[in-house]
Amino acid sequence: MKVKKNRIVTRSYVIGLLLVVVLGLDSKMVYAQELILNHWDVVNVASKTDVDRTSIVFLSAVSYEQDRSKQYMRWLPIYSYSSYNTEYAYGYNDGALWQGNGFNQSMLFGAQGRFGSFEWTLAPQILYAQNTEFDLREDYGSRPPYQDRFTTGIDYVKRFGDESITRIRLAQSELAYKVAGWRISLNNQNSIWGPALFNPTMMSTHAAAFPNLRIGSDVPWTTRAGRVEMQWIFGMTEESEYFNEDPSDDRQVYNAIVLGYEPHFFPGFSMNLKRMMRMLDKDRENNWDYIPLVTDFFRFSQVDDEGVVFERADQMIAVGFDWRIPEVDGRVYLDWVRGDFASDVPDFITQPEHNAGWVWGMVKNFPLRNQASIRFNFEQANYAGWETARLRASGSIYAHGQVRQGYTNQGQLLAGYIGPGSTNHSLTVTYLGLYAMIGFEYYRTRFNDDVYYLSLYNIVGNYQDIEHYLALSFGKQIGRLEFRGTAGVAIRDNYLFVPDDVRINWHPELVLRYHLD
Repeated sequence: MKVKKNRIVTRSYVIGLLLVVVLGLDSKMVYAQELILNHWDVVNVASKTDVDRTSIVFLSAVSYEQDRSKQYMRWLPIYSYSSYNTEYAYGYNDGALWQGNGFNQSMLFGAQGRFGSFEWTLAPQILYAQNTEFDLREDYGSRPPYQDRFTTGIDYVKRFGDESITRIRLAQSELAYKVAGWRISLNNQNSIWGPALFNPTMMSTHAAAFPNLRIGSDVPWTTRAGRVEMQWIFGMTEESEYFNEDPSDDRQVYNAIVLGYEPHFFPGFSMNLKRMMRMLDKDRENNWDYIPLVTDFFRFSQVDDEGVVFERADQMIAVGFDWRIPEVDGRVYLDWVRGDFASDVPDFITQPEHNAGWVWGMVKNFPLRNQASIRFNFEQANYAGWETARLRASGSIYAHGQVRQGYTNQGQLLAGYIGPGSTNHSLTVTYLGLYAMIGFEYYRTRFNDDVYYLSLYNIVGNYQDIEHYLALSFGKQIGRLEFRGTAGVAIRDNYLFVPDDVRINWHPELVLRYHLD
């Protein structure tokens, strides 16, 4: 009787939910997005095709009222994100949440406001991952347990231990002060640098944010030559607990700058330059090592009197272009990144593609009747560097020999989620109506070409580790409740380079936001 009663309750719940959806078809999606918390938020906010007057190339996960003179305090929406994986860990651009095998849950609430020259956000986040067991091929190689089996020089965690995980984080919290066009921010926020939506080359929302000091333009500065934007970020990233047993290298100095420029004679077209320097905190020689952004561009600057390289730091430099074309409601972008140091100027000119990667993409909106539209997103990313690595020593981009944790924070990548040596094609087609949205997603990822072509091809033959992810989504707003549900499946062939090993990972997702204001 109890089982029958539970079935009746379940059926009643499903029928009730369907009725709510049907009865809510006349409600309009009108609420603004204050926080970027998942990969849909990234695409929705960053797909703008008109000129964004609040930013050129730097996108913070937190936004405020655009009227700078308005004083306010408001509650943030209560946010819930749920997902499930049936075969292996899967999820990306989700900030502090790690989506392991099994059930995953993120809950966030809080408030934000502005008083005088101060802006603030307080947004605690509760995270849970069931983290059930899945195959990591731990008999491959000598890497520590739970780390990626193939790529060295990086703290690249594939499973965070063997127990469920419950954490509370400050998430996207901030205290900022604005003065004379400048903004000084102490925060724990994610940010996106450059134009890419799915796999940004230098900074994304894939990993947990780290506490940092940010100094830069409040909004882009307008000059005779055009609009200019700058953000300088300093902070400390951390090693995961699954990398090594050496406590002396647990923290890494993070120091980076992003510059954006939009010429006045070419509205909508912008260029950006990004540079990052990192070193182990224990390798600092003095306090100037916290801010070495304009030094050590080439390896010859890190050679002693006897010609021995004493390289202590890791660097990346990226150049990007973004063309927003409101006349056709479209956008095209390109971002190129190079890691580590070139030996000298001739080396950089001869082989700029060494230890480098690139991303390009486009956005196009097709208008329909009744203010509806169809949005088309496409992006291609390539982080493989195996071609020049056949001729000269090189690790993969985002990995490093001295800063052995690589470009990560707490075991997750700070940049493109596909990982070192990988390539990706991302395609989304989304119907955006006044009352609802329907979306299709397809992502094709080929993992770690660097390892495959340099080490594994002669062993496994023509069997590359490749994943196809397909998903259908439906979103709706009913009164103050906004939801989005997705039915997704990842089909992965030659899983972790084992020929003909096919894994099918079902990945349903549900996002709920309840707007208190």
